[in-house]
Amino acid sequence: GLSDAITQDNPPTYTSPPVITGVAISPDSTLIAVTGFHEVLVHKADGSGLAARLVGRAQRLTSVSFSPDGKMLATTGGNPALFGEVQFWSVPEFKLVRSFTTTNDTLFGGRFSDDGTLFAFGGADNSARILRVADGEQTLKFDAHADWVTGTAFSKDTKHMISISRDRTVKLSVVESGQFIDNITSITPGALRGGLLAIRRHPQKDELLVAGADGEPKLYKMIRT
Repeated sequence: GLSDAITQDNPPTYTSPPVITGVAISPDSTLIAVTGFHEVLVHKADGSGLAARLVGRAQRLTSVSFSPDGKMLATTGGNPALFGEVQFWSVPEFKLVRSFTTTNDTLFGGRFSDDGTLFAFGGADNSARILRVADGEQTLKFDAHADWVTGTAFSKDTKHMISISRDRTVKLSVVESGQFIDNITSITPGALRGGLLAIRRHPQKDELLVAGADGEPKLYKMIRT
């Protein structure tokens, strides 16, 4: 089919602009990575043009993020109902370092830990996972959600993972053991009226901005008091 012919040497041709599902700015602010079909388009931030087109196996990419040191770019995505994939690309060589395929559906919401050693993501199999960046080894699978896991975040010290889902919960777990600790939102019954789609942790502290289908972004402390 069409997608079989798309490779790094034969990148996609667009007849109309693709849906953008992820955008990331490099830590040094020189590059902007934008998802396309089968690829990440890496733009020079000064507007002078493309730095690279990173064409991978997955047709659909759902998130793109730079590592804290800016030396790596990671994507989540997959081919719906076939496989989920995480890709790690080296920057600035723009070469694929490794890819990790898991589950039989799309992956979402990839996030590096602050120290750059771990990478978390969610899936349509209702699980969140953590990979070791150095070798792609899966170190954790977290199964406490009841619907797609759409986003992830790490605590500032990388000891905790926060995951969000279409099941309307924000869950806190221990990175080392996978132990479920708390529903961060459960102190406010009915606070979240729709599935959750996006999460960001405050750059300096363990506060979480969460947004979803109810159209109202909400800010939470990671450890509720």
